[in-house]
Amino acid sequence: MTIKIHFSRTSEAFAALKALHGRREFGSTLEARMSVEGKSNRMVYNTTTVRIDWEAPYLNAYMGYANKLLAEQAVDDSRLKPYDDFLTVATLHNGIPAVGKVTVKFSYLPMHANTDGMKIFGPHQGMMVEDRPNSNLTNPTVSDMIKGLKRMLAPFRSKMVDLETRPPPYKEGKMRAWASFETEKDAEEVAQALHNRKPPYMGSTRIMARHVRSITFSVSALKYNKAAAEIRSLQQRVWSQGGGYTLIVTDKVSFYSIKISGEDLKVLTRIKSEFEMALNGEAVHDEGKVVWDGFFSWPSGMSFLQNLRREHPGVTIEPVFTRQTIRLFGDAETRAYVRQKIIKMVRERRSRSSFIIPLNRYVANAFAEDKGAGMPILEAALGQGNATLDLWQHQLVISGDLDAYTTACDVLNGFRQKHQMWRPGAHSGLLCPACIGEVSSPIKLPCGHSWCRSCLQRYLKVATQRDTSFPLICHGVAKKCGVPIPLFVAKSMLSVSDYDAIVEAAFSTHIQTHPEEFHYCPTPDCQQIYRSAPEGISMQCPDCLIRICTNCHSDAHDGLTCSEVHDGDDLFMDWVSKNDVKQCPKCSMAIEKSEGCNHMTCSMCRTHICWVCLDTFKDGYAIYGHMQDKHGGSGI
Repeated sequence: MTIKIHFSRTSEAFAALKALHGRREFGSTLEARMSVEGKSNRMVYNTTTVRIDWEAPYLNAYMGYANKLLAEQAVDDSRLKPYDDFLTVATLHNGIPAVGKVTVKFSYLPMHANTDGMKIFGPHQGMMVEDRPNSNLTNPTVSDMIKGLKRMLAPFRSKMVDLETRPPPYKEGKMRAWASFETEKDAEEVAQALHNRKPPYMGSTRIMARHVRSITFSVSALKYNKAAAEIRSLQQRVWSQGGGYTLIVTDKVSFYSIKISGEDLKVLTRIKSEFEMALNGEAVHDEGKVVWDGFFSWPSGMSFLQNLRREHPGVTIEPVFTRQTIRLFGDAETRAYVRQKIIKMVRERRSRSSFIIPLNRYVANAFAEDKGAGMPILEAALGQGNATLDLWQHQLVISGDLDAYTTACDVLNGFRQKHQMWRPGAHSGLLCPACIGEVSSPIKLPCGHSWCRSCLQRYLKVATQRDTSFPLICHGVAKKCGVPIPLFVAKSMLSVSDYDAIVEAAFSTHIQTHPEEFHYCPTPDCQQIYRSAPEGISMQCPDCLIRICTNCHSDAHDGLTCSEVHDGDDLFMDWVSKNDVKQCPKCSMAIEKSEGCNHMTCSMCRTHICWVCLDTFKDGYAIYGHMQDKHGGSGI
């Protein structure tokens, strides 16, 4: 008996998996596993199907027609009209045999085809049948062949879950069925048992039985229609590559079912990736950066995108305001044209944007005269002509986007620090925790502390470029504030790509600092995360589709224990014992000291460790006092 249980949260399903797997109930050992279902588009991965292909016995016949017009009409009719369950292939024939005034050759006719039945292709002048090319004088009907297939599968009925046959009409006599089984191992055994057999009740033609894998997506009609053109193009590419790979789209009225199937896991994964890319659309980029402007949130910007849609009906343009991206769906060539128009609009807007920074006359004059920290430095940073110093109005005019404005504030702040030139109120206590100077273009955090916009922006960006503890915190009041900086603050200040980078860095740090709970998929370049589980439980990666042992974190090894698979680890442990190598007290990662002091930081979980006694510390400050008190120095 197989029972499926649905949980509202992945963590709850995983807890049930660990509790049930291997447990003795009802006189047997339970086997539990989690299905591979994506949160979006309802993806289901199947590894328990056998695809069975065979060629039905068929006839080739020559038909005579009174004139060429009737013959050509018969050829056209053959493309649309099946003879019973078979779709034939007809061509004009010159040479021997010649039947009637104009001869048409029909291929892949059913074995019972006769002159009366051939009248569906118009009035003819006679029929001549070729020798039967692919039968041993047997004449099974479609019903006979399906009954025969069921007899072949009878020994495996206890393991079989379902049997589905391809509906007629059958093109070129090709028949196909899919048999589903309880486990992947059962499917593999049945495929080997049936492959290459030639049963007489199926016309004595060779059976090709393959253990195939399939991925099924359920997609809303609205989402499918956006990407329909690109999906049809992918469907054609999959068909043309051969090898038995298919991408089948089925209209279920309220949604679409897309089934991708084939044998090789790597090819299947590639097709899956291409399909998801077509389904989710193309994000507009310019020189590697996501293209976005607040203009698209305004009525004028929305009108601009709507006009583009009307001009190019083959492309769907979808602005995603929460992610600050624009996604394009549809024909690749038209997408490229629309993409360039959007990029051109954003570039023109940025070149027209301007910001005014007011100055007092003393700062303005000094900024104009200082060659080492003033106007020349700003022009070098922004480019000639993008910064104008108006000495009459005492203001700095910046041409460009918000990044250009932030850069100008940064240069101006550095100039003020150099000359200790602050605005009135500079000594009122409103100092930036980063530069310890007057707050320029202030950003006030929920904790109450204000930062220079450029300083906070730089702090957030640098967090992705070096080892950083997350969550990022405010350093106000002599670095003692410690209140986390909210995500909405980072999102309001950073570009989409920079914001994504900082979220990814925080996520990666969380994974690395919880090595006992989370692991990356062992496939190179696969970024999927999974939870550790007791020995004997494997999982299917929803991205690259390989099966993983969740205990020893390698490829699944059904029938073998983790220790049997990893006997080679003894060689590594022998090397460890003979060299100056220790294990991280938290994640057990091997650590080797080559030089420097005894303050070690684990590259995996970021734990601070004393190399001498392996004591651990929350941060790197307390460890130096410990080394001095306990070991008489830092070990340099």
